Amino acid sequence: MRPLLIVGVSLALVMGAMGILAPVLAPFDHLSGALNERLTPPGGDSVDGLVHVLGTDHLGRDILSRMIFSFRASLYIGLVGALIGVLAAWLLVMVRSRRSPAPSPDTWGPLFGVPLWGLAIIVLVGAHLPVLVVVAYAGASLVWLIVFVGSLSSLLPMALVYESVRNGDPVSPPARVAIRQGIAGSPVAISMALLMGLLIESSLSFLGV
Repeated sequence: MRPLLIVGVSLALVMGAMGILAPVLAPFDHLSGALNERLTPPGGDSVDGLVHVLGTDHLGRDILSRMIFSFRASLYIGLVGALIGVLAAWLLVMVRSRRSPAPSPDTWGPLFGVPLWGLAIIVLVGAHLPVLVVVAYAGASLVWLIVFVGSLSSLLPMALVYESVRNGDPVSPPARVAIRQGIAGSPVAISMALLMGLLIESSLSFLGV
């Protein structure tokens, strides 16, 4: 699994770097467009002499620039998801340790023993209905979507950290174990939250949100 871990963390780092450096990397303004350049094919020239590498959309906005800036929203979603997930896992571990000092021998996880891949499917499928309902009622807001989708994405890193701590060293204090495991698993947690947030975000974009 180590090569997969390296690839996943590397992709998350690349996405994060592109989101941070979006104003520098994007060749055009991602919000402004020109109707006389709408639906320009990939490689087409702009009126300024620059090249639209991936072409333009129906409003004349550069697609490559919009893709680069979209990593910024994905970065926010991933960071919010990872932060909430790790903190929630720590809280669950410490609350459970006060009820039972020794780790429980059973296999019940945060969602009744659902494996991580099953949890990912549940989050991905179950995230759309509440988002669509709230958007239909209150309208779309980028800040609200970042917080909401990030909160849904937090279930994956929460389950990861929670299970690793719950099955860890029973001698060490639970707070110390939780912090140590949370820090050790943070690269994987951020990668998982980024990926899940990107999948939910792409699906919502396809649905018109």
